[in-house]
Amino acid sequence: MYNKNNRPVVALLVFLAVAEGVVMGCLFGIPRPLVGTNNPAPGVFICADGDQPGHPWVAFYFTSTLAIETILLLLSLWKAWHAHKTGLGGGLMKVLTRDSVYYFAIIFWVYLANQIIWIVNDITLNELATGFGFSISSILANRLMISVRSTYYLQEHLPSELRSIPIGQSISNRPPSTMGIVAEPEGEYDDHAGPSHAPRGGEEFELATFNDSRGF
Repeated sequence: MYNKNNRPVVALLVFLAVAEGVVMGCLFGIPRPLVGTNNPAPGVFICADGDQPGHPWVAFYFTSTLAIETILLLLSLWKAWHAHKTGLGGGLMKVLTRDSVYYFAIIFWVYLANQIIWIVNDITLNELATGFGFSISSILANRLMISVRSTYYLQEHLPSELRSIPIGQSISNRPPSTMGIVAEPEGEYDDHAGPSHAPRGGEEFELATFNDSRGF
């Protein structure tokens, strides 16, 4: 998304590392330890954690996570707007922006639910959505990466006449010279394994035979 300009990415990584260290240091260094039990309610036997009444420290973890996700979304939208304004945005930029918005729209409510649950601080409910929040973020991030890879390989194997057509453009809006051209991969193609050879020219990519419905 930032092409060869690595300074914003490095600055963001340093900021996130420092911020995470500060937040985790505050959480683990709090003067009031968490309350743990294996019998949170009569007849209920399960390991449960909670803050001491009136001191919902763990809720600040989800506050910082929501702030970081918001910053990442704003950076993506700013870069997409800049690319659109300058006319330099391609298909990958559109896919990255679209999937970033979808990712945030889902993960925001998951983290917000965790935030509210830990603020309420009912020890029987605190862990209700914690595992889901950790897992769904990993799933969505992997789907975003697969979507970007799929888009790259789709463009790489399209005939040269079709590569300049924006992703999502309808067939009726194609240039006349591309009518009748079938967008099939160049070379042999396996329905299960995808293209039988890696793209020629440029860098070699390790997922040349990756298929998002089958895997490796």
